[in-house]
Amino acid sequence: MCRKGSVSIFEEDLSMEGDMCWMNADEFLCKYRVTRNQLDRLTNILSEDNVFDRPKRGYPQMPVKHQLMIWLHFVGHEAQSNSTQRDTFKVSRGMCEKARDRVVKALNNIRNEYICWPDAEERKEIAARIEKEFHIPNCAMMQDGTLLRLGIEPESDDAADYHGRKFAYSITVNVLNDDEQRIRAYCAGYPGSAHDNRVWRNMKQHRDPESYFSEEEFVMCDTAYEPSWFCVPAFKCVVGDGLHLHPQKTLFNTVLAKPRVVCEHTMGL
Repeated sequence: MCRKGSVSIFEEDLSMEGDMCWMNADEFLCKYRVTRNQLDRLTNILSEDNVFDRPKRGYPQMPVKHQLMIWLHFVGHEAQSNSTQRDTFKVSRGMCEKARDRVVKALNNIRNEYICWPDAEERKEIAARIEKEFHIPNCAMMQDGTLLRLGIEPESDDAADYHGRKFAYSITVNVLNDDEQRIRAYCAGYPGSAHDNRVWRNMKQHRDPESYFSEEEFVMCDTAYEPSWFCVPAFKCVVGDGLHLHPQKTLFNTVLAKPRVVCEHTMGL
């Protein structure tokens, strides 16, 4: 149930007019990790999902935009819980949890519309753009791994496996993206100690490459990945070689580094 004054908190954050405009654009972005216009666009996309339909019995749901704000605030800040969000938005703990659950279900329902593997014709277009900008032919995709930090220790017997190289607890995610920073495939859920290449080996694109890559097409990546006919990583320095690469290999890595910046920007989004 909404407590008195809860609606005014959402509306005060959203307002840009008159005396109610106490949160500027930067402050709003810091709290919700999106701009007000982006929030409007997300609300329009998700509001058609039947998970937000008015229940036949019980209290009516909060507005979709308010539920989305609760979810954005939750994923955008560390150590959030039902109790902390109750204090922030002045709504009950149960309502916070239900709002987040509805948003997650709605996002999962449209996931395949926005994260989808390109067909052969689109992959040719992607490769053509990459070749035009970076002078690398037949590169249809780029990939990299990242760690998603967990705020608390996982409640599982293998909690120690979630110790990553950067954070106390995390999960490993491998992402394949195109040259326009659009995520085309991903694999998430492996513990933070899992190597990027291990996650990649368990993705459909690696296990059945003929279904995802045409002849001579490949995915570009860093030295963490094992080379194959459809995966071209940068050259790795070998200790026996005195950690020095052949000049041609060094040049190759330099050329490869430029488009790989796109991967880093994709992760940053």
